[in-house]
Amino acid sequence: MRKDIIENFYTNIVDKDYDGILAVKFVNKKTEYTFVVISCYLPPEYSKWGRDNTSFFNHLIMLLYRFDSDMTIIAGDVNSRIGNMIDCTGIESVPSRQILEETKNQHGNAFIEFLREVNCCILNGRFDISRNAYT
Repeated sequence: MRKDIIENFYTNIVDKDYDGILAVKFVNKKTEYTFVVISCYLPPEYSKWGRDNTSFFNHLIMLLYRFDSDMTIIAGDVNSRIGNMIDCTGIESVPSRQILEETKNQHGNAFIEFLREVNCCILNGRFDISRNAYT
């Protein structure tokens, strides 16, 4: 898989300015199909490094609007507990999310605002329930 990516895509780190966020752009060498993968980690809210969730999610929003790509993938751990909060609205084709716990935290509130702002949703708990994991 790694060899295929190296052979078929130009890769470039396009953002590493915010601690805990790394964005890499992939451009297919033949078709110019472009996608960006954003890897992110927001420390737990009670950690001395995890207190500024607003700036973290604002930087993610800026990245989503900054890059011209065919697809953007955000993956990582944002230590957000959203309980039964609704993460997406107005998207009828998205199945309901199976809720594993009712716990909520401030990172969760900020994460929900982020998801609504960029019209995205959480995939965990929506498709293969046998592989369900915490979000």
